[in-house]
Amino acid sequence: MPQHPKADDACWWEHFSKEQHAALVHSLGNLALTYDNSSYGNKCFDKKRGKPLSPDEPESKCYAQGTLKQEQLLAQYEIWTPEVIEQRQKQLAAWALERWSVESPTAEEIAQGDVEIEHEGTDEDIEADAPDAT
Repeated sequence: MPQHPKADDACWWEHFSKEQHAALVHSLGNLALTYDNSSYGNKCFDKKRGKPLSPDEPESKCYAQGTLKQEQLLAQYEIWTPEVIEQRQKQLAAWALERWSVESPTAEEIAQGDVEIEHEGTDEDIEADAPDAT
């Protein structure tokens, strides 16, 4: 869903109310990584979606022919609706939590100061980045 769809773009407004647009336009489920967002602009989803490259289809800027896997995955959706955005958001959040899961400290550990902060890199990296104590 574009940030600023035209008022007469039925392809968007037949699926989204003004309230749904406001609530979902900047949500994780509606965002995608791309090299060239300007090529998608305010086009209707079916135009953004496009078709996979084949001998009888010309090359075009569309999700199905996108450079990034994330763009290509968007092409699996037939239509773009609030329900699709919410479903996709749950999928992305579940993936992120699995990918970067961390065990939360208990309130007691935090209160006692027993929580050890982990730093990325080696001790030498951390020491090299520390300001001189002169």
